[in-house]
Amino acid sequence: MEQLGTILVALTTLLGVLGQVWWSRSKQKCPPARLVELSDPKGQVYRLKGLNTQIGRKDWHENSIGIDNASISRRHARIEYRKAEKTFYLVDLGSTHGTQLNDQDIPKGDPSGVMLKHKDELALAGLRFSFLVDSEIAAEVRAKQAGNAIETAVTSLKPHVDPNVTK
Repeated sequence: MEQLGTILVALTTLLGVLGQVWWSRSKQKCPPARLVELSDPKGQVYRLKGLNTQIGRKDWHENSIGIDNASISRRHARIEYRKAEKTFYLVDLGSTHGTQLNDQDIPKGDPSGVMLKHKDELALAGLRFSFLVDSEIAAEVRAKQAGNAIETAVTSLKPHVDPNVTK
């Protein structure tokens, strides 16, 4: 009987350690990204939280992103960042009204999910969102600024070009 007690204590300790490892891994950071609700005139912005961001109804405590809409399932979808692939995936969690990526249905309840890319559009029960990765937004801004700088430089040179000179 004493051995059984020792085994139970060891098992409980092991489960506690495994739970802490799982909890810490689930809270690890992924590249900053967000969902912008296109269905909402205000453009509600939802930031992704951790490697796994669960999306569902606002009244369900397990969701990282809670949406106040009865058409959304309690556990509707999840956005996962898979560190080994350095890629985001969208997984439907068996939702009632489905999940679409760029107007294509994704399989309900399929744990493999589908790859998400910057500026993809997804729909949860008809509510539309744009998926944005912060580093891609920053790269677009830098490219635009560089393009503007080049355009400004070229424009500033135009008055100095002699229109009478031909190639």
